[in-house]
Amino acid sequence: MTQLDKLKNFFLNKEKTLIINRLNESVDLFYNYLIKFYARKNQINVLNEDLEMSFDLFSTETISILNTNSSIKIDEFITEKSNKIIFVDYRNYKKFSKSVASLNSYQYEVDIDNFLEKELGLNNTNLNLFCKNNPALLFSETSKYKMNSNNYLRDSDLYEEEKQFIKTRKLINTIKKNKFILKDLYNEIKNEALYKKLSFLTY
Repeated sequence: MTQLDKLKNFFLNKEKTLIINRLNESVDLFYNYLIKFYARKNQINVLNEDLEMSFDLFSTETISILNTNSSIKIDEFITEKSNKIIFVDYRNYKKFSKSVASLNSYQYEVDIDNFLEKELGLNNTNLNLFCKNNPALLFSETSKYKMNSNNYLRDSDLYEEEKQFIKTRKLINTIKKNKFILKDLYNEIKNEALYKKLSFLTY
């Protein structure tokens, strides 16, 4: 069973808890987007602890995305009956992965291969390489590829764009978790939207 199969099973309610070890900001964003992709596909709402929500009006189901390095809190979360995905440090991943369903983010390149080929039906060496080097931009890059697959060229300069995108996401989360000023939050969300828009450009 591949890791994508495990994630699909989670959304089919075969598991109540799924844990994923955090690796870095880019890879973590990839898995967050992957979660939202399968949630949308199964008409399930996703609620992040940072107040960000992916909402489907036709769904009555919700899963929570949580982040913690506390073994005590992880134990508490696991005993809850609600569906949840918990991002943890590697130490806790090793501790809990034998008792609950888990994804190892160190295998993200294999997950990218499987997702591109088996889920999206895409087989392009340049696209594959770009997504492995820039996991956070996988979904915007695949959209660009679908719009202009015959003339697709990966843009090596987008590495700098990814770093700015991740920096903006970090700042948005920081503003949300603290007593934020709406104007600051609005400005950062506009910046994020700009980088998302740029990554969709075709040549």
